[in-house]
Amino acid sequence: MKNYDFDEKKEYKQYGEVGIKGTYKNYTEWDNYIRNKYKNVTYKSIINFKAYLKAKSDNYKNRRDTLVQTLIPFLILVISLSITFPSIIEGITQRHVNLLNDISSTLKNVESSKTIDKELEILEVRIKREESNDKLISYSVIICYILIIFSTIAYYLIHFYLLKKITFYKDYCRVLESIERSINVK
Repeated sequence: MKNYDFDEKKEYKQYGEVGIKGTYKNYTEWDNYIRNKYKNVTYKSIINFKAYLKAKSDNYKNRRDTLVQTLIPFLILVISLSITFPSIIEGITQRHVNLLNDISSTLKNVESSKTIDKELEILEVRIKREESNDKLISYSVIICYILIIFSTIAYYLIHFYLLKKITFYKDYCRVLESIERSINVK
């Protein structure tokens, strides 16, 4: 924001690098930088600037809350679905056993070549249908697990980014409040 000599990208980058490789070796140096930067600003300007920063922080808090309110239930749903996969796979296995039993009994009970052709045709249709169902279920299982992995990774990356932004604004406001108190004391 130009009125307050506040370049958000630059300030956020410097804040993120405090103690790592940035301009400031520690948090105290960063704090002093802000104090020196705004030491000649009026009380009213500090109040307005602080309100601006709090609004930005609230915006990131709302984003974080929205993320939590949407992604967490989605993850719970997907995980709940994935918990049912063992019983689905057990059902597939049972259908295969039943199909093999049907083939076996059909071959034992066949009386003529016309009957065997018709029975084999029916069994062939059932086998193709089972294969198609198996593929669909297998793809669903894979997609579900991929969704869990990517959703979880996205959630943590976005959540971490939003928390870092919120912390940045809170820390900046804390320094401004200190400046505000010192101006108010004078």
